[in-house]
Amino acid sequence: MPPKRSSPSNPRGKPPSESAAVLDWSQALPVLPLLGLTLAIIAALVLYFGDAPQPSRAQRLSVLVFLLAPDHLFELWCGGKVASFSLLDRWPIALLTPTILCTAWLAGRLLLFALGTMRLLNRLELHVFAIGAGLNLLSLYALAIGLAGGLQQRWLFIAPIAALVAANLCSFLLGGTKLGPGAQPVAEPFQSANDSRWYWWLLAAAPFALVIVFGAMLPPGDYDVREYHLQAPKEWYQNGRIDFLPHNIYANMPLGSELTGLWAMAIVGGKDGWWWGALTGKTVMACYALVSAAALVAFGRRLHSVAVGVIAAVIYLSVPWTATLAMAGYNEGPVGLYALLAIFGLWLANQNRPRSDMVRLVALAGFCAGSAVACKYPPLLFVVMPLTGWLICRPIPGEAAAEPSFAVRRRLVLSAVFVVAMLGACGLWFAKNWALTNNPTYPLLYSVFDGRTRTPEKDKQWRRVHSPQPDKEGNRFSPRQFLDQLSWNLWRTRLASLSIPPLAAMAVFAQSKRRWLAIIGGWMLFVFVAWWLSTHRLDRFLVLMLPLASLVAALGVFAIPHPAWRLSALGFVALTAIAHFPFVTLQPDNRYFAPLDMLRRDDRELSMQGLRVESAHRWLNEHAQPGQKVLLLGDAEPFDLELPAVYNTCFDDCQFTRLFKGRSRTERLAALREEKIVYVFCSWAHLARYRSPGNYGYTSDYPTPELVHNELIGEQGLLIPIEIESDPQSGELFRVADQ
Repeated sequence: MPPKRSSPSNPRGKPPSESAAVLDWSQALPVLPLLGLTLAIIAALVLYFGDAPQPSRAQRLSVLVFLLAPDHLFELWCGGKVASFSLLDRWPIALLTPTILCTAWLAGRLLLFALGTMRLLNRLELHVFAIGAGLNLLSLYALAIGLAGGLQQRWLFIAPIAALVAANLCSFLLGGTKLGPGAQPVAEPFQSANDSRWYWWLLAAAPFALVIVFGAMLPPGDYDVREYHLQAPKEWYQNGRIDFLPHNIYANMPLGSELTGLWAMAIVGGKDGWWWGALTGKTVMACYALVSAAALVAFGRRLHSVAVGVIAAVIYLSVPWTATLAMAGYNEGPVGLYALLAIFGLWLANQNRPRSDMVRLVALAGFCAGSAVACKYPPLLFVVMPLTGWLICRPIPGEAAAEPSFAVRRRLVLSAVFVVAMLGACGLWFAKNWALTNNPTYPLLYSVFDGRTRTPEKDKQWRRVHSPQPDKEGNRFSPRQFLDQLSWNLWRTRLASLSIPPLAAMAVFAQSKRRWLAIIGGWMLFVFVAWWLSTHRLDRFLVLMLPLASLVAALGVFAIPHPAWRLSALGFVALTAIAHFPFVTLQPDNRYFAPLDMLRRDDRELSMQGLRVESAHRWLNEHAQPGQKVLLLGDAEPFDLELPAVYNTCFDDCQFTRLFKGRSRTERLAALREEKIVYVFCSWAHLARYRSPGNYGYTSDYPTPELVHNELIGEQGLLIPIEIESDPQSGELFRVADQ
């Protein structure tokens, strides 16, 4: 029987070459899919378990036992005791998080209405673009209010919610409800891929989504999160304004996704407003991963089918990297969402649209790219530069018949629109740094802009540890090092995906999508090379590629139009998700149902994951009086402290040195009294780590255990030791004499 030339979903028929290709795959080579899958699974297992470092292999294999003992896993979720089960104490977070997300949707919807892009998007696309763009709009609003000193004015955050509701009602009345088309028609052998029953596959992603949300509600445990991701919003809220923090270099970089927590802090208010607001902001940041999953469904529907979009979402949410970073409170998830939306927006703009519609979608894509930069600096290199270059070089549909000069002007106009929209999304962060530090890229580009508190020595220290690091042979750039980094990030790290590498490799057989795959592959290669050449090669910086890598892998599931391949590949996705689940639930802290107040103040009875609260911090929270402060040496993660802390990161001026060096006992005591410092905590472990060979270094050599014990305690009697549970070699807490 000759191949069909038309179908209800493809009325104009397929080119003969495509039909022939389908026949070749489905009839002539039926054994190839099974052979390809077998090879992919063997390669994945060998690389995943055989080539990974021994600790990673052991950890991966050990967690599989929980598949046979789910009751023990649930016990761990309760902090080691099922009797400790607690969930209702999360109600403030459960109430505030959807409030902020709905407010973001309202704000983003107004932006889409103003840009005129609503009629170009279908319903799901409207939701994901509105929430993504809206979250950055809320962040920019909080930044503006913070710079004006209004962070503790509750009405400044409640009134905009009412205004957004009213404005959206007006947009409905003005006809802002017309939406674009739904899923694209699918060519013949994949017509069933648009069946609505594919949405049932999202149930496979539901456990990961729940773990992400419950894990994000936990107090932070990661160093960077307690040092600046959540500490900076806490500090700004307690100060009532966003200002330059000379003691925390990281807090002066873009923190767009973290500022959503300021909304919750202001709404809750009071003594514990910072606490509930920080956990709400951490949970909202985790929800970026869920929005990314929805965006993958939307992009997959446009690119290929409902099935591809749904499977991409399942793959993405099951990747250990995704859940681990989302639960911990890092901003790689938000960056990944905005990179996905920016590329999705440009793809929509390039679909043979009128010029005015193309400009609108390019502006939306530019705003999403700028939103990524508002989260951190690297997306300026990883997202903005390659997408701007693509706009300049990419032929625009329909321009072949135009004059060359007109075509060039058109490309430049679109690029300018993209850049202007990008600056609209992140420009306030650069303006803030310029006004406060004389350096819009603080603390970067010191040689160009200088910068408040920066010195040549500090800049050298910063660049040394944030540049590509040498290997054991002392090489910073070598082919072997490049391949080692590539293999590490593809499969050797314990947080890598088991399913993405083999399925993404099979995507090359998706003949009709090879052009798109080549563009995405080129972007990923650019990101990896730029990351390897210009950063300190922190592997989580590459997580922004995960959403699109998941979409490529989903295309691999449907690359070969043969039922045997599709069934086998789907089974592979399901099995890898099952294997990933127990591992994900043990990263980084899985006490999802433990009492929140115990986790906050004293988690010694819930120590299955190790103690979260530093013993000195716990003692200070229990014994310090209002108005008292603590001076921290080496310790730069004061998030859990409920009393004000005087501290510094390893890249900033040492506060201990400022207060003690070159002064008599009387002068030291007067300086401490002036700043109301009653306690001093010396974290010798952190100080030794900073000063160890190849580590970050420290801005002062003055503080040492010998100085403290011989002079400040022995000779002057200025510091009085306080007995705490920690090892004195690790850290010591002191009370200032005569205080």
